Amino acid sequence: MATVKRRIPQLSPWMTFELETDLLDPPIFKVRLRPLDGWDQWQAASTPGQEFGKAYHLLAMAIMAVVEWDLKDQEGKPIEVTEENKRGVLREILGEPVKVPEPEPGQEKEKAVMLGWAIVRAAQEKETFLKN
Repeated sequence: MATVKRRIPQLSPWMTFELETDLLDPPIFKVRLRPLDGWDQWQAASTPGQEFGKAYHLLAMAIMAVVEWDLKDQEGKPIEVTEENKRGVLREILGEPVKVPEPEPGQEKEKAVMLGWAIVRAAQEKETFLKN
């Protein structure tokens, strides 16, 4: 009988995304992710609402990836990480740009990327989980 071996940890260390937004105060999104693979992409592509385009696909992928976050509501109470809360909160902030660090002298500045793409990309990279 074959034994299934996990090749990478199933939860990332805490990651911090500094955003250029006024939707979060301070504009920092701390999160832990689970890895995304080809099966997740297939599942996200078949999620109801996908006929509306890539934005729904990105939202579905981010919802799958986010496992924990460090967010509070306006009264200072922690926002529980549920499917409903992820859909509502992530829908609001995924389009916000991640702050790009200033380049080293002689290098070009990176283009800003949306938080949604940054989350999905990080969840697809093995290195994200090997840092744990």
